[in-house]
Order: sequence, then C-alpha cells, then structure tokens
Amino acid sequence: MRYERIRCNTAIAEEGLEHEWGASVGKISREMNTTGKKEEKYVRCRRDIYVHICSAAAAGSDTRMNGCPMPVVINSGSGNQGMTVSIPIVIYTNEMGISREKMYRALCLSNLIAVNQKTKGMWGTDKEILQIMLGH
Repeated sequence: MRYERIRCNTAIAEEGLEHEWGASVGKISREMNTTGKKEEKYVRCRRDIYVHICSAAAAGSDTRMNGCPMPVVINSGSGNQGMTVSIPIVIYTNEMGISREKMYRALCLSNLIAVNQKTKGMWGTDKEILQIMLGH
C-alpha cells in the first residue's frame, strides 16, 4: 500500500511535467526556473530541488484537474491534498538519498498533519500527535 501512493502520485506529476494539461502551471514553472547559470553547487542543488518539488506538485494538480484518467491516492477525500502531502516528500527524500523507512515515516506524519488540520480539535494538540507518532 505504501508503494501505491508513491507510484500513483508520482506518475501523475510526471505526466503533467511531460505533457500539456490545462494551464500547465507546473510544466511552465519548471521550464522558467531552469537556467544554465553557474552557481555554487549547494545553492543550485537546493534551488533545483525546490523548483522540482513545486513544479511537480503543480503539474500533478494540472493533470488531475484537466481530465487525466490516471488514479491518485487521496488524503481526507482530496486528490490534490493527497498529492500535496506526498509528492514533495518523495522528491526530497529521493534527491537527498534519504532511506525509504524515513520517507515512509515522513509520509505518515505529513498525512496525519494534513488530517489534523482538516479536523482540528478532534485528535488533540499538535504536540500530542507528534508524541503518538514518535511512540512516546
């Protein structure tokens, strides 16, 4: 099940980055922010990851909202929210070489935070949620 979220949401984001869907905000954003400038490697790496994260999340939404039949894994009943809580984490952990276990933990926490924001007050405070996640 864990892999299904990654596969579905990443696939629709890649579709939006490669093809024209609606306003193509994600695709255009990536193209406009990709430059050939020489920069310090660390700065370029951080900027490239940030651009990749933002453009992929936007591309997934472009694609989904403009009729692409590809499935997405939802969060709190929303496909766009499901992509928003998963795509940035998947891209960041892959780009930075972070383990799959830590990626799964981050995805779990991201989903719980999103659910908490939608249902504020039902689970208690943010501190209590973090304590549950960390096993304290």
